[in-house]
Amino acid sequence: GMHNDNSSPILSNVTFSSNTASYYGGGMSNTYSSSSTLSNVTFIANTAGNFGGGMYNNSSSPSLSNVTFSGNTASNHGGGMSNFGGSASLSNVTFIGNTATRSGGGMYNYNNSATLSNVTFIDNLATNDGGGMFNSQSSSTLSDVTFIDNLATNDGGGMFNSQSSSTLSDITFSGNTAGSFGGGMYNLQGNPTLRNVTFSSNSATNDGGGMYNNSSSPRLTNVTFSGNSAANDGGGMYNSQGDLSLTNVTFSGNSAANDGGGMYNLQGNPSLNNITF
Repeated sequence: GMHNDNSSPILSNVTFSSNTASYYGGGMSNTYSSSSTLSNVTFIANTAGNFGGGMYNNSSSPSLSNVTFSGNTASNHGGGMSNFGGSASLSNVTFIGNTATRSGGGMYNYNNSATLSNVTFIDNLATNDGGGMFNSQSSSTLSDVTFIDNLATNDGGGMFNSQSSSTLSDITFSGNTAGSFGGGMYNLQGNPTLRNVTFSSNSATNDGGGMYNNSSSPRLTNVTFSGNSAANDGGGMYNSQGDLSLTNVTFSGNSAANDGGGMYNLQGNPSLNNITF
């Protein structure tokens, strides 16, 4: 579609449809400090042979407003968008029906500090991890973001965080599915901060219907786990070797086929304050 090298084009009312790139950015590729500005733009059915079916950003910081990524595909990471370095800014953006053969069906972030406001991830698919979003060594900031009906064949149906400390406020994870662990969210050696977050009706074929924490210490305040399910242990939450902190958290109507309908702890030391089961 378009490649920007150390360039900062301004795009308004533009559509990228059915474009193909053998490597990066089926719809658009931004590299070497490109800071594109996009308003009212649609990326639909674009394909990348490697990263970023819709958009690929490398050491670049694009600004997106009222943008839709629909039905884009990446043979590696980031079906909708893939970010390496930089700090992408997204406002009123929708990721729907995008697919990554590996991780990050909607969005893939590596060493990136993306900012998302009023963003929706719905029906995205990752054959590996992070159906909606995958973060690796990243510190993304999310507010008013919704993850609905995303699927990861492996872990993290809604979101997967690896060595990442993202900040989430006013977020909803609903109806996301993991083929293994962490239907709503999976944290691996990550310490995200969550405030005013709801996990509802997420499911995991193995452990952690709502959230799975592996050697992670997230901080949760004003969080609700409702109606999540695990086919094994930890319907609401599963903790393995983590020292997480929970304040004003409610577990309601979660279920596990084996143990820990609300919470399951394995070699972990969680701190709970004002919790309802």
